[in-house]
Amino acid sequence: MVKQFKIVVEKHADAYVAYPIGTKDVVVGEGQSNEEALADVRSAIAFHIESFGADALEPETPVSVTPSSEEKRLDAIYALLGISFESGESDIAARHDEHLR
Repeated sequence: MVKQFKIVVEKHADAYVAYPIGTKDVVVGEGQSNEEALADVRSAIAFHIESFGADALEPETPVSVTPSSEEKRLDAIYALLGISFESGESDIAARHDEHLR
């Protein structure tokens, strides 16, 4: 059976970087184009499997991350008040004081 991986390709200032999602081990490819990065990461995955066995890249169990109760409460309050904050500030105190600016 052929294993399938979801692969993320990121464009950086000087290169493209590709990596599979949800694997136990770190496998990375890079290149000057999207296609080169994909080819490099595919080669890296094949090498990793040849070296350590197919089980070395078994996907990990997904981890669920939920917002804190404080963040949920503030988001609910902002929604009720119809207040929108456009700065994208993630710090709760800074978001709270944003309306004073």
